[in-house]
Amino acid sequence: MNIHGTPCRTVWFADDLVQIIDQRLLPWHFQILDLPTTTHVAHAILDMAVRGAGCIGATAAYGMALAAREASSAPDPSASLIANSDELNCRLTAVNLAWALKRQLDHLLPLPPPPPGPKTPSPKPTASPTKTPPPAPSSVNTASPSSKTSPPANPPDNPST
Repeated sequence: MNIHGTPCRTVWFADDLVQIIDQRLLPWHFQILDLPTTTHVAHAILDMAVRGAGCIGATAAYGMALAAREASSAPDPSASLIANSDELNCRLTAVNLAWALKRQLDHLLPLPPPPPGPKTPSPKPTASPTKTPPPAPSSVNTASPSSKTSPPANPPDNPST
């Protein structure tokens, strides 16, 4: 699709979230929706912000990428991934959606368990009254926090998506 002469995808991954062109508004309005979670992706599919088998499949695939990221911090990653896949399988008339999600799950499962949490720190030894505390650091970090830039109005044409 060309937007003001610039090639543009309908769905893409940027800044740790899925972005889509809201197809419900076309051709009168052009709006990009940010979908930061699997639930947001499922709602976009269900509410028909995404239309057409190819676009639904691509959006669900990006949703599975979010699901894998969400599962990585869950107590049971495999159960989390399965639940998110079930949530993405929300459009009953999209016959290939269930097939594609199952195929992705077959490749992803079983996920390894999450790494164990940090060990409980051992009690600090009691300081001897004859020792002096270490000197304070002489330099202070004055670097400003990095600012997050907003995504471009027109997403790049990325052949890998």
